[in-house]
Amino acid sequence: MFSFFFVAGTAEWTSQKEGEKIAADANRSKKKLAEIEAIRRSSSDADLLLKNNTHILGIINETLTRRKSADVRILHKIEGQTKVLEQDAKVRSEKKAALSSATDKASRASAAAKQARHALEEANRTFARKLADKRSVEAALSKAKEHLEDVVQNIGSSDVIAADMDVKDKAAEFKAAAEQLVHAEGTKTAKATALSEALAKVRGLEAAQQKAKEAFADADAEFKSASEALEKMREQAHGCGYCSASRS
Repeated sequence: MFSFFFVAGTAEWTSQKEGEKIAADANRSKKKLAEIEAIRRSSSDADLLLKNNTHILGIINETLTRRKSADVRILHKIEGQTKVLEQDAKVRSEKKAALSSATDKASRASAAAKQARHALEEANRTFARKLADKRSVEAALSKAKEHLEDVVQNIGSSDVIAADMDVKDKAAEFKAAAEQLVHAEGTKTAKATALSEALAKVRGLEAAQQKAKEAFADADAEFKSASEALEKMREQAHGCGYCSASRS
């Protein structure tokens, strides 16, 4: 009988301890599960944060890559435009020198034409004087001849020899005056031809000067346009970190 109660008591104690142990194990398992769930949630949050940060980093890298690529293109454009500006400056300088030369030639030709005009005016005045001299001598010769005829009609007049000498002198003067007039006329014709040629040269050089002016104006406009374009590119690149670093 005692043995029965001992066995029964032992079984009851064992069952109670096991229940408590099971309950304790269940609580520990519950706590572990809670800890594991917390860790899982924390890991999930970390994974999400990492994913978001990775995505953000990717966007930043793509943006910086695009910006860097754009900056490189701007720098290449600036470099190319600088070469264009240098070439335009060279052309402008050449056109300016050509204009200066054309202006100088036109100016010298104009001065030469002015001298030719003065020379022609002087030749015209000389011709007019020689013509007047010839006419005067011609009139004196005519009078001398009339005087000689009058003297000859008075036979035995002692004035015949003198009158004849006067006619001969006046004839010599007339011949010289006529020769001088011919020479003056030739000079006048030559001066007129020289003036005509000088004026034609002036017209040609002035036309060349006008073309040089237009060529310089076009070159100057191209230079200014290229300069403005380069300035806009530099303004566009101003403040760009990559460009600033490249410039420095």
